[in-house]
Amino acid sequence: METSHELNPPPVENTPVLLSKSELAEELHKSCRTIEIWVKAGYISCIKVGRSVFFDRDQVMADLRRFQIGPKTGY
Repeated sequence: METSHELNPPPVENTPVLLSKSELAEELHKSCRTIEIWVKAGYISCIKVGRSVFFDRDQVMADLRRFQIGPKTGY
């Protein structure tokens, strides 16, 4: 018999957090259509597996930082 630990292993450090389009839109307070437009324009990257689309949260944030105006923090 499998334990709940085997069914839901603990998160591994440096494992990317993958979000669906709707989850990303909710986090960024944008519409799903805006996310689609940003992907098509090349503003943010995505991971496509068959017909499914996922977004690596850290990569999306790095992509969006390219458009930051003003002093950059954290360097």
